[in-house]
Amino acid sequence: MRVDGSANIDLHAFQNSRPSSQTQESTASMASSALAEVRAEALEETIEGLSLGLSSTMKRLNLGDKVQDPMMNSMEKLLQQMDKMARDSVNRISEQLSQMKDGGQILAALDKSGLSQGDTALVLTSLLSFKGLDPAIKKQLKKRLSEIMAQEDIELEILASTQGMKLDKEGLRAVRQLYQHAKRGEKGLAHWFELLERHKDRAKYIQILIRSMAEPLDEGQRRDDMTMVAATISDLRRLLLFLTFEEHCAGLARTMGLGSDAVMSLTIELLEQSWVYPDALAVLIGRLSLGDDKKIVFLRRWKDLMTVMSESCYRDPEQKEHVQEVMLELSEQWND
Repeated sequence: MRVDGSANIDLHAFQNSRPSSQTQESTASMASSALAEVRAEALEETIEGLSLGLSSTMKRLNLGDKVQDPMMNSMEKLLQQMDKMARDSVNRISEQLSQMKDGGQILAALDKSGLSQGDTALVLTSLLSFKGLDPAIKKQLKKRLSEIMAQEDIELEILASTQGMKLDKEGLRAVRQLYQHAKRGEKGLAHWFELLERHKDRAKYIQILIRSMAEPLDEGQRRDDMTMVAATISDLRRLLLFLTFEEHCAGLARTMGLGSDAVMSLTIELLEQSWVYPDALAVLIGRLSLGDDKKIVFLRRWKDLMTVMSESCYRDPEQKEHVQEVMLELSEQWND
């Protein structure tokens, strides 16, 4: 898209490409593939990076650090945490805009670009980091950034932009509602899965919530608020890891003639239990309306999936071991 007579701006949508998974015959091999995919995408490192914000924010609050420009400090940190593809796209647009010699021209180009307010805030932050930019232009750009940052719910829109999400009014309303649930410290894997069930981009919504709760762009967040939501963040991290198995749970559900979310919901309910007995596990499986033969097949394949599922999805390693033992015991009972 041309923004003046000589400059072209690449309006990349900041989309993150994600490899699609293929259904394998064996549930165990499917889940193993999922684990490999998770490692390849460094998802656990991403989550760790997001959640580190909680400890760093609490540390700043404890030490009473004085930040000269909290808004710019937070926005610059957010840019650094974006994946390379999205960050390069922002920097590419900023580089082209920086060639203009007039702040009004830059702002006019941004207004005509079709970028969302979240994307615009990221581009302005990138531009303001250019050392060679004229001070007068920087003043204009910072004024515009301040105006954007003063808008209601802009933080959620900016975080959505970092995930490649273009939120319309309905999407922004959905994120806002989820954010309010998180702010109240609501927890529980089953509870959060139910809240997120109707959204297609579940993982991206969770990443937005984790980032907004763990390290808010508003650095004035009170310490007691941060403490209250710590358990919520922990549950969201577990759910985000668990969602890497979503396609494989759906594959098992299809194989057994069940609804697409049936295995996901059942697994989350199981993970919510600190302790479970074979009889209780049989009751859970009984809800699926499978014949006796199919129940045995389902339990075997479900156990395969739970075996290779990351320990981070469980409360602790002991829970994973306990679940495996109970599934094995029930399997032996049904095969007698």
